Amino acid sequence: MRKMLAVCLAAALAALTACGAPKEEAAAESTASSTEEAVSAATEESRPEFSMEDIVWTVEEGIVDEERYVLMGYTNQSPFTIAGLKIIFTEKEGISDEEKEAFYTEVQQAFDLDESIMEQIRGQAISLHTESERAVAPGGSVSNIHCYYYSGAYYVKDMGHYELVEPDIAVVRYVADGEIYTVNYDFRTDKYTLDNEIEKAYQWTATDLGNQIPKPETEIVEAGVDDEDTFMFDAYGMSLERFNAYVEACKEQGYTENASSSDGYYTADSADGYSVNLSYYEEDGRMSATVRAPEEPVQSEPETEAESEAAETGMEQTEEASASETPAADPAGIRPEFQQAMDSYEAFFDEYCAFMQKYAESDGSDLTLLADYASFMSQYSEMAADFEAWGEEELSDAETMYYLEVQTRINQKLLEAAA
Repeated sequence: MRKMLAVCLAAALAALTACGAPKEEAAAESTASSTEEAVSAATEESRPEFSMEDIVWTVEEGIVDEERYVLMGYTNQSPFTIAGLKIIFTEKEGISDEEKEAFYTEVQQAFDLDESIMEQIRGQAISLHTESERAVAPGGSVSNIHCYYYSGAYYVKDMGHYELVEPDIAVVRYVADGEIYTVNYDFRTDKYTLDNEIEKAYQWTATDLGNQIPKPETEIVEAGVDDEDTFMFDAYGMSLERFNAYVEACKEQGYTENASSSDGYYTADSADGYSVNLSYYEEDGRMSATVRAPEEPVQSEPETEAESEAAETGMEQTEEASASETPAADPAGIRPEFQQAMDSYEAFFDEYCAFMQKYAESDGSDLTLLADYASFMSQYSEMAADFEAWGEEELSDAETMYYLEVQTRINQKLLEAAA
């Protein structure tokens, strides 16, 4: 098991470094691509049915996990489900040089940035952003959404820094007629630009695996791996209660064998050999699910008479030895500390992939992202050390399966981030 963990961890690190420290060439390609998309979208500029006036948002100081942060919240008064909201803030006009210098000094001290990075920051307008991918139905609200400096991943904790900026652009993803549309709103001109790209809101496999698991009763389902052997998807707009109801639906469909569960987690097999793995993430109201087809038995060549006799003798000796030993504990369960370690492992890579997406969307001139990257690599070293410690442990079948589920999801996300 230790060898498997080491190999998978090395593979993840290879993928992470392949995504790599931000490079000017990748940034240039990303900028060119973004420019082409923006030009294409601008040709279809129009005011859609959606109105930003229906998103009643606020930014204020709040407390999360016993620490003060600058947090955004909003209420959706539109007739559409909001699939995502991002607001970009830019420097207010009339900010004094003294106010700017105080901001730069406080940021440098807070994140221990060196002068080369600060030189680049001083050459840019002050900027913050906030974003949420939580699905919010009409009339619904969401709160405690963090604000970040520039296009990076550092949390804003000083309300005085927010007072230096004003809203510039909002990017809203909303559901209409089973499709997800993306609209860009300009706070300065009160104009809307509708992106050309339209996504299907409910993505479900066409393979037989789609018949082997209940369809979530939610408006947004995003498919991941989708082939004859494995189907992975994320269902948004889920609460813990709805997750538990979905677990019960899976049980009714026969997923009760070799079952293991904890708060926000369930895995089990069916009598036909199908397996399901479900996890709930409260922060973004998301259920991550995987269903796998039965593994086909390996067809071995017929044994010779001598091989058959040797095998029978070996089995007899094994049975005798087993009879003299104390029976082992049931390995079917998942220890809470193991699940927590795996979930933290996946959460780290979720944050890293989100960071790489932010960098791809930047013009490559924001060197605060380099500091963010260094921070991620430092966190990775600590996380890797903790993760490798599990190589000394004997994992149960359920823990091994859960580990592979997590690693498969991470590999998929890293591939998408590197694309």
